[in-house]
Amino acid sequence: MTRDLKNLKDLDINMEKLTEIDAGNQTIRQLTSLTSLSLSENYLSRIQNIETLRTLTSLSLSDNRIKRLENLNLPQLINLDLSYNKIDKMENLSKLKKLQQLNLSFN
Repeated sequence: MTRDLKNLKDLDINMEKLTEIDAGNQTIRQLTSLTSLSLSENYLSRIQNIETLRTLTSLSLSDNRIKRLENLNLPQLINLDLSYNKIDKMENLSKLKKLQQLNLSFN
């Protein structure tokens, strides 16, 4: 099945009650063409384990429980939606060189 996901460009995993992202998962490692990922309306408290998704240009993590935005290394990222979280700290975002849109509303 993972062979079929190699060409996947957009993935929405919204409202699934996720508490973490497991980048060690073989399926995630196969998403080498993924450009858009939406993990909105879950229970994520941290942004972690997504650095393997190097082709992401759009990432939506709105309506989660994220408190910190630190050391995010997604060099192709253009759009980042972190609205409706609990963000109180942002640091070391220098690797987001292509970032054009950042939504931090309702934090």
